[in-house]
Amino acid sequence: MATVVNVKEMANFNSLGFAPQLAMMTSKARLILLCLEAGQGIPYHPDPAEVVFICMKGKGVFELGDEKIPFSDGTLIHAPAGTPRGISAEEQTMAVAVNLGMG
Repeated sequence: MATVVNVKEMANFNSLGFAPQLAMMTSKARLILLCLEAGQGIPYHPDPAEVVFICMKGKGVFELGDEKIPFSDGTLIHAPAGTPRGISAEEQTMAVAVNLGMG
């Protein structure tokens, strides 16, 4: 049986701070909804998980290892396991982070 989630209906932007929301969990993946206001972000940090970042709307920079990768609507970024990463939003941004192997 399929599980269907409308992440647009889950969107919760908060000018006081960023709060990730669990959109879905399976035995092999965890999908996190990221709603960031302009200027908010996730600090650069080590991360053991393999992650696919999918920008649904917005614009910003994804920092991955030594790279600074601009993103906007429709951008998909693969972050290998063990690679430090961080995100900064330049405008209101909604994205999904798919943590693989972390269900």
